[in-house]
Order: sequence, then C-alpha cells, then structure tokens
Amino acid sequence: MLTNKLISKINQISLNAGLLILAYYKNYENLVVTQKNDNSPVTEADLAANNFIIKELKKLFPDIDIVSEENNEEANLLAAKKNEYFMVDPLDGTNSFIKHSDEFTVNIAFIQNKKAIFGSIYLPAKDILYF
Repeated sequence: MLTNKLISKINQISLNAGLLILAYYKNYENLVVTQKNDNSPVTEADLAANNFIIKELKKLFPDIDIVSEENNEEANLLAAKKNEYFMVDPLDGTNSFIKHSDEFTVNIAFIQNKKAIFGSIYLPAKDILYF
C-alpha cells in the first residue's frame, strides 16, 4: 500500500505543515490561543496545520479516514475502528509552542490492523525529520 513515492509525499506533507506552523512561531506575539473542551490549549497554528494535513492526505488517500487530535471525538472513534487510518497530531507540544520553545513536532502515522506501519515526525524549529 505505502510505496516509497507515497512515503516521500507524506513526509513532504509533514515538512509543509511545519513551514506553516513556523509562520505562526515567528509571529508568536500575536498568537491566538483558545481552550478545547478538555481545557487543553489549541492555537490557530494547530488548526491551520490540521486542516492542511487532512486536505493533503485526502488528496492522496481519499478512502482512508483520519484520526486527529483536532477532530471531533465521534469522528475519531469511527475512524479508529477501520482496518486502515491515519493518526495525526498536527502540532504535538502545543504548550511548548505557546512558550516559544522549539520542542514541538508534526506527527503523521499510518495504522493498519491496529499496528503503526509508518510514521513521519518533523521538528520544524530544528528542521529534523524522522521516519
């Protein structure tokens, strides 16, 4: 299912989401932070990266659902019951990001039969990609 070409495209999605996040990081004085239902913080960078990643993954994999920290719980529960899905945390380390620390990542994983088959982890502030 995941060819080297598709893996490369997923990694590119991580890198581009990181660039999007860095635009907010560089302008952190104006960063808008709100609270989710669980009282954890969410920034406009979280939401922008989430929307970008979902849009790009859906272009490549229109039939595969996506579990994301920024999606609603019901959609996540339905997606996680499938044999294949993507698991996304568009900005892992939101608290660090808010404090302008460089310890935050973009995470994209492909899950198949309840096992992680592939993962792309990008640290935008350090320009390091693990996969």
